[in-house]
Amino acid sequence: MKIFTIDDVVLHCSEEMIREFEEDVDPEYDPELEINSCLDSSLEQNPKIKELTELYSKINGLKGKIILNAHGDYNYRDHLWVYIDDNKEFSVQKWINKYDGKYSTLILHICNSLSKEVYSKKSAVVHYNNIYSGLDQDWANVQTEIYIPKIEYVDSYIIDNEIEKMRKMLKDLKEVDVTFK
Repeated sequence: MKIFTIDDVVLHCSEEMIREFEEDVDPEYDPELEINSCLDSSLEQNPKIKELTELYSKINGLKGKIILNAHGDYNYRDHLWVYIDDNKEFSVQKWINKYDGKYSTLILHICNSLSKEVYSKKSAVVHYNNIYSGLDQDWANVQTEIYIPKIEYVDSYIIDNEIEKMRKMLKDLKEVDVTFK
């Protein structure tokens, strides 16, 4: 696993994903291009999820994003959603637990063939609900899911309501902050 930091975004990229990038895109691995691609597919193409994560960040006081970019699979023996790095399996939930509360948003750029769910105590988590490819996303064969602590999964039919609640909460927090100064 290689780790790259650009501005307020940290990228954890598996050896396999780096090799694929070098073979398919450019022989010189470019972490900035990889970060932008991951952010585009998970947040930029989903403006309501992006807004919800930004509001949540302002309310909870956490900053930054961390991306896990790897191949995903399901370990049937241990019943775990796993990511692959250097041909070894690692628990996705353990990765989340390790970084929960250290960043506002955890982005899992990993296939999720069995639509496994995750949880966190402090950070928002954004992930796919199926096997991911840009083409599958364009054809709506895979959707982006968002988990917000204390709310849990926010479905597309209630996301507008959750955004409004967070806007109001942020406004109320600002008014309280002004009052006590």
